[in-house]
Amino acid sequence: MKKIKVCHISTVHSVRDIRVFYKECRTLAANGYDVTYISQGVHDEVIDGVRRLGTGKPIIKNKLVRMTLSCRHLIKIALAENADIYHIHDSELLRFSRLLKKAGKIVVYDSHEHLPMQIMEKEWIPRPIRPLIAKITGKIELRKIKFSDLIIVVADKTFHRFENKGIELIKLENFPIFNEFYNIDIDYNKKKSHRKICYTGAIWLERGLDTMCKAAAGLENCTLEIAGRIDHPSHNEYISGIGDNIVYSGYLSRADVVTLYEESMVGLCLFKAYPNNMIDPPTKIFEYMASGIPVIGSAFDSITNVVEKYECGLCVNPLDINEIRKAMQFLLDNPEEAKRMGINGRRVVKEKMNWEVHSDVLLNAYGKLMEKKNG
Repeated sequence: MKKIKVCHISTVHSVRDIRVFYKECRTLAANGYDVTYISQGVHDEVIDGVRRLGTGKPIIKNKLVRMTLSCRHLIKIALAENADIYHIHDSELLRFSRLLKKAGKIVVYDSHEHLPMQIMEKEWIPRPIRPLIAKITGKIELRKIKFSDLIIVVADKTFHRFENKGIELIKLENFPIFNEFYNIDIDYNKKKSHRKICYTGAIWLERGLDTMCKAAAGLENCTLEIAGRIDHPSHNEYISGIGDNIVYSGYLSRADVVTLYEESMVGLCLFKAYPNNMIDPPTKIFEYMASGIPVIGSAFDSITNVVEKYECGLCVNPLDINEIRKAMQFLLDNPEEAKRMGINGRRVVKEKMNWEVHSDVLLNAYGKLMEKKNG
């Protein structure tokens, strides 16, 4: 029997994106789909049953060029694959959904963010015109989704944006792959010796780069390690100018991320009160929980509803450096309490907040799409 061919496309997300590649693509491939993931860059390889196909050119970082020429290039490559299902991960690719539908393809739009809210925190857009840009792009997005057969969202607020549009709609949470953390070494004696605080993932000022660094710089005998992409024009100078106990590790492999969690006693998520930061709990919170380390998170409902409900960390005002520092100090000085919180979080993720359980949402939605097509 011929496999159903699926093509995931993204101009924005990397070839190693956790949600796109590690979760969705690998899950579909493991369940009998023929999966290709097309993204920017020079690569053509098969990993875990997924063909990762690039453009054959270096990644284009210029936003205007990416949103125009790169999009067209990726769609041209994607159409040559002649897939049954095209799974789009960026709003800038939506304008090609009509073309895909006219070619008789099934179109899936995976909305990772609430687009208008996301626009409001874009540093490269002048602040005075952000509301207008957010309004215009939001209207364009709502107009273009009509060519989609399925819309996937992460947050409730985004779900409500797309409700009652006559299109199949599902919420697919960003829960971690628990198996990735199953054998993690949760040794608080080792953690005590490192006295390390960590942050993983993309980071910029709106996500608390400045406040976490300033809070950690005021502590003795501890290290703050930041791993991931930093959106700051001179991040090395910025970090070194705040404190010599702050380490920037850059992009880490998934194995090295796990090692970082093994060494760390605390995980940080100190996003500031921008609308897009407040609508759903970030993935990193669940990763910290899966790793058995307590969270220090922003006191937003989306975060407190997890962290305080399950007693797996502390919530603070993300702008109050003294409050953040006190929370850091408390968990570093009270390893037994940190361990209790960490174990609480790990138990919850193991039981229900994991991708292994939640992936059925994606598989069932894909199954319905093919049933509908085959009539």
